[in-house]
Amino acid sequence: EPWLVKRALDAGARTLMFPCIETADEAAHAVRLTRFPSPDSPDGLRGVAGMVRAAAFGMRRDYLQTANAQVAVIVQIESARGIDEVDRIASTPGVDCLFVGPADLAASLGHLGDSRHPDVEAAMARVLAAGKQADVAVGIFASDTASARQYRDAGYRMITLSADVSWLLRATRQALQEVRS
Repeated sequence: EPWLVKRALDAGARTLMFPCIETADEAAHAVRLTRFPSPDSPDGLRGVAGMVRAAAFGMRRDYLQTANAQVAVIVQIESARGIDEVDRIASTPGVDCLFVGPADLAASLGHLGDSRHPDVEAAMARVLAAGKQADVAVGIFASDTASARQYRDAGYRMITLSADVSWLLRATRQALQEVRS
């Protein structure tokens, strides 16, 4: 939704992640939503408002001239169709990072719950290769430190290590185990 993108950027977000991007057109639209119309982004769709937090409520006089260059766009590749189009998505101007969603990708490829299936790993390798070819960072979600190291060594440049709820659950289990012993 365009208004959600605008709200996040006006609040000061500098990086936005767009889920389930399946085509280069969708990726280009995501980029346009983050850009003010300008000479370098004539197709920009972001609404202009100078009295917002991101512009220090009007105190940053250069905000409108510099904001486009300060936003990073991450597109999530989470489907078979996204894999088929990944080379075109990666070469979309303004896309800064391709982000693999292993669980959703596995489900889309018919391997629900098995993100280590060879088909899923082959698809993930395609995303990594497309990013390298286009000189675009590639990121991924890792559920544990061993996976994170494996992804780092494979060439992923952005790794989301687990989720806050998972860390809280692990710490709680460990604390309970210590108390019970």
